[in-house]
Amino acid sequence: MKAASHALQNKINELKLRAFKAVTDLLECKSCGTCIRICPLKIREFGLDGKAIIIGQCFGCNI
Repeated sequence: MKAASHALQNKINELKLRAFKAVTDLLECKSCGTCIRICPLKIREFGLDGKAIIIGQCFGCNI
C-alpha cells in the first residue's frame, strides 16, 4: 500500500483528535454500499453476511 502524502498524514493526525467515529448499525444496514464507496480511507467492506463492516481505524472525517 502506498504511503500517505505529508498533507494527508497531517489531516489523519488532526482527525484522530476528534471524538466521533463511524459506526454501522447492522440492524439498519441495507447493504447498499454507499458507506463503502464514500469512505475516504476505504476502511469498510462487506462482511460475510452482506452488511458493511469496518476493517480499519476510523478517524472521524464526518463524511
